[in-house]
Amino acid sequence: MNPNVALQIVPISFTKEIYHLTQNCQDNQKHKELARVECPGKKSSWPELVGKDGKVAAAIVEIQNRHVTVEIVLEGSAVFEDWRCDRVRVWVDAYGVVTKVPVIG
Repeated sequence: MNPNVALQIVPISFTKEIYHLTQNCQDNQKHKELARVECPGKKSSWPELVGKDGKVAAAIVEIQNRHVTVEIVLEGSAVFEDWRCDRVRVWVDAYGVVTKVPVIG
């Protein structure tokens, strides 16, 4: 590599991660606003479920908002990034423990 060149090559995976982190922060705020305004049901996020068993968390979400279907998703799994009023994803680790706040979307 030429020391006079000021170009630094960044691996694509790292660039994608930064983009997704930035995009996720923006999207999360937008999703919260959309859920509050457009989606039926009184509850749109469940921060109290982080650290709980995923199956228990899914049951609680379905009880508290009958307008949604819950998907339990393993961390790192590929999912469609479309936003839907009738879906809540419960992200779990390898032990089945909720790792992210479940939200409508």
